[in-house]
Amino acid sequence: MNRQRRDRWFLGASAGVLVVAAVLGFLRLGSPVAQRRFAEDRQRVRDLMRICGAIKEWHDRNPAAELPESLEAVQAASLSVVVIRDPVTGKGYTYTKTGGKMYRLCAEFNEASDAAQEGGERLWRHSAGSHCYDLNASRGQWEMGFY
Repeated sequence: MNRQRRDRWFLGASAGVLVVAAVLGFLRLGSPVAQRRFAEDRQRVRDLMRICGAIKEWHDRNPAAELPESLEAVQAASLSVVVIRDPVTGKGYTYTKTGGKMYRLCAEFNEASDAAQEGGERLWRHSAGSHCYDLNASRGQWEMGFY
């Protein structure tokens, strides 16, 4: 095999390996659009976790007090940064007091999550579209469980 032919063969084989690697990458990780949508959902979960922490903080400071009336009240009273609007749509997350120390947080998600996506944390798994979490202000986000 002469050198020019060998170089062309090597170039073709290298290009083939790159194409196969790219296809396998898309199959394993999803397209860049899918990854962006996954990252948006992950941010929504982080926002809800911070809201949950701020509501627990509210409860811990005064356990006899009623839950805050709105997410704006949670945000104003929190000692940490609490985002109460979806970073992509700008729509507010939904908060509803459901009785006693119980409340519901809702958000709109792009895709359904699975255990691997949310770090195995069962509580924060979600379906695609509107999904709500029923939570207890007297418990932290890591000790919640389902209600």
